[in-house]
Amino acid sequence: MIYLPFKEFRFINTSKKCCVGFIDLVNSTADALSIIDEIKLEAYYSLFINNTTKIIKKYDGEVVKNIGDCLLFYFPKTDYKRNINELNKVLECFIEILQRRNRLNDDLIEENLPPFNYRITIDYGPLYFALTGVVNQIDIFGSIINICSKLKSLSMPNTVNIGENLYLRLSSFPIFAHIYKFSYSGEYTITDKNNYELYTVTKTKEKSNLKNNRLYCFSVGHRFDAKNTLDHKPKPKKQKEQIGFSLHNSNKKTNPARIIIIDDDKDIALTFKAMIQKLNDQYQITTFSDSLPGLKYLKENINSFNNNSHENHENLLVILDIRMNNINGIQLYKQIKCLDSSVKILFVTGIDIIDEMKSMIPGLTNDQIKKKPIDEKTLQNTVNKLLN
Repeated sequence: MIYLPFKEFRFINTSKKCCVGFIDLVNSTADALSIIDEIKLEAYYSLFINNTTKIIKKYDGEVVKNIGDCLLFYFPKTDYKRNINELNKVLECFIEILQRRNRLNDDLIEENLPPFNYRITIDYGPLYFALTGVVNQIDIFGSIINICSKLKSLSMPNTVNIGENLYLRLSSFPIFAHIYKFSYSGEYTITDKNNYELYTVTKTKEKSNLKNNRLYCFSVGHRFDAKNTLDHKPKPKKQKEQIGFSLHNSNKKTNPARIIIIDDDKDIALTFKAMIQKLNDQYQITTFSDSLPGLKYLKENINSFNNNSHENHENLLVILDIRMNNINGIQLYKQIKCLDSSVKILFVTGIDIIDEMKSMIPGLTNDQIKKKPIDEKTLQNTVNKLLN
């Protein structure tokens, strides 16, 4: 049967990955029953919706609709994967909403109305857009919205809570670790073998590196804004400074790249090792045929892989199979990224799920997932590209 959409509802032929989420009032049903005066009840809900919507719009977010005492929103500008400022705006938006809550509650208490307590849950993923009604109201759909809705039950009131996808997205930018603290707060069980994690975000006490709503990166000394994203390269230092730095570090040896291969087929792991060593015999390669010892090795040794513990691990590449006993490749990926988000990951799998993997892990590129069997030249080129 050919599907013919009704005029009242039709999808727009577009989709994009954005930050999306919910904010609702905790215990609002009981609180609303305590408000006898209808005018005060209208004022109560209007204050919540209007104040929250105003702040979300201030940070370039869009409120799609209200569902009872809950608002569904998304941030359209977060679709550009390198725009670090737009991701930061999302967090700052809801931190401001929580800060404003105290002032609003003072006014509510004076009017003998119950105070606001918010439950905020945000995530990142693909959204699909539709037009509904004769006025063409925009509505949004997607599995990430369903997951985010389920995560609400785990979210602590009056905190900013983010889903696993958004956490992984933010952790790919080390600068966020200087501004925010991310605390694991629970998991939602999707299937018997698939759990989805939730994190609470709080602002650190370190000096803010936000000036005029623009994010400044400590590590490279230049700012990121809408026109100056991570694709921007900082201006080179003066020649005199470069020479001084070189002399100061003349006795320091550069760490060779380290590669860890984890595949439950021992022969495949050893074959990959031999292929890569033909590319560069200076690479330090360790293989594991079991995911648990591989993860244990990383946890125990990752801080010793660099000469200085404060350096990131961009010279570390982990090659993973997906279908493995004990811990599968996707679960292992999440654990490794929690240890250090800068570790490079390459999936090499016999399962034909490349498109699904790219939708499950935001930012995953074609260079980070390859299909078995993989020839020697392709593996060597991929490894060389990821490490250089």
